[in-house]
Amino acid sequence: MTRLLPWTVALCLAIEASPPALGAEPTFRVSEGGAEARNGLSLDQALTALQSRLADPDPRGLWVFEQTDARPLPAPPRMVLLTNGDRIPADDITLADDRLTATIDNVGVPQTLEWPLEAVRGVLLPASLETGRPRLARLLEGPGLPDDTLLLEGRDRVAGEIVEATTEEIRVNAPSGAVEVASNRVRAYALSRALWRENSSPTAVLVITTHGAIHSAKSAVVRGARVTLHCEDAGDVVIPIHAVARLTSYGQDVRDATQLPRDEATATPYLPARTPASAATVRRLFGAIPRPPVLANRHYDGGLLQVRGRTYARGFGVFSGTALRLRVPEGAERFRATIGIDDAADGGGAAIFRVLADDREIWRSNVQTGRDAAAEVDIPTGGATTFTLAVDYGPGGDVLDLADWCEPVFVLESGFGDEAAAVLTKP
Repeated sequence: MTRLLPWTVALCLAIEASPPALGAEPTFRVSEGGAEARNGLSLDQALTALQSRLADPDPRGLWVFEQTDARPLPAPPRMVLLTNGDRIPADDITLADDRLTATIDNVGVPQTLEWPLEAVRGVLLPASLETGRPRLARLLEGPGLPDDTLLLEGRDRVAGEIVEATTEEIRVNAPSGAVEVASNRVRAYALSRALWRENSSPTAVLVITTHGAIHSAKSAVVRGARVTLHCEDAGDVVIPIHAVARLTSYGQDVRDATQLPRDEATATPYLPARTPASAATVRRLFGAIPRPPVLANRHYDGGLLQVRGRTYARGFGVFSGTALRLRVPEGAERFRATIGIDDAADGGGAAIFRVLADDREIWRSNVQTGRDAAAEVDIPTGGATTFTLAVDYGPGGDVLDLADWCEPVFVLESGFGDEAAAVLTKP
C-alpha cells in the first residue's frame, strides 16, 4: 500500500451565514496585544473590526476576536486529529484508498472533509467517550505509535496497516494476516508516525469554532457574515461568523512559541507526603500511557486548554514542578502569554508561574488557583537567548496543578518580521 502522497487537504464546508434562531443576538470582543479589550461589539461592529484586521497587508501584534458567551454546539461523537494540531469533530469517518474522509452536520448543513493519510495522526471513535478519551487523545497527539494501531476496549490493541475503516468495521493487515474488527469495539485508531508530515509553515490565523473544531490557515478574509480561511494546500474553508468562538491573528512580527524549536523540558515530582492525593498524582503521572513533562496545545489531562471558560488552541499544558526552556527568536523584544490553572482542575490546584531569562528569574506570578482569573504575562526579553517557563508547587503540593501557558508568543522589534520565518513544529 503506497502512501507517498503530496501534502494536499481538501475541505468542503458549506455553512449558512445566518445565526441560530434561538437566544439573544451575539456580541463580540476584540483585543490586541496589551491594549484594553473592546467589549460588547455588535455583529456589524465586529465584522468591521475583523475585516480591517484581515485586510491589513502588514498585520502586527497578536490580535484576538471572540464571541461573547458563545453557545457551544453538541460535540459530534468522532474526532479527527491532524499532524498540524488541528482537531475536527465529525459525525462519520471513513478511510479508504489512502485518504480519510469525514462528514459533519452540526452547524445546519452537511460538510465533507478529506485528507491524505500523512496529514492525520489518528481518530477518536464513540466508544472512547466512556473510556478515557483524554488519555487516548494524549497518546495520539503525543509521540504516536510506530504502526497503524487499533485501540480496543479493555486496552487490547491490533497493530498492522489499516486498509479500510467504515462506521461498521475496520480492516487491518496484521503480521498474522487480515483482521476485521467491528467499529463499535474500537475506541480509537492511530496512524503510523512514520507517515506524519510536519507542518513547516507558520500559522497566520487560527480559529476555534463553537462545535470544537480547530482550523489553522495562512490567511483569511471576511465575505459577508462569513470568514473564509485560506488553508495550506486546502483551498477555502468558509465558517459563518456565529460559529466562530475565537479567532487569533498572528502579526508578521509575532512568533508562536509552540512552533519554535525548544529544548527538552524537565519535571520534578512532588513526593513529600504519603497521602492518598499524592499517590493518585503519581499514578496519573506514571500510568499505563506515559506522558512527557509538557503537552503542546492541550492541558495536562489531555483536553483543550481552557481557563475560566475561555478556550485556547495554542499553548503548553504542564504540571507543577515543570520547567520548559525555549530558544528566543532573533529580534524578539517582548514575551507575552496568558497563564492560569486549567478549568479541568474544577477549581482545584495552586501553583506559581515563573519566567527565567538565561536562567535568571525576571517574572513571577502570585499563587494561581483554579478559581483565580487568568493572568497576563507581558515582559521584555532583555536580549536573552533562552527563556524558561517554570511552574512551581503551591501551598497544596501538586494536587490538581494543571497549569497552562496559553498563546505564548514572542513579539519582534521594529525591523524584524517583514517576512515570515520558517519554524519547526514539534508534536
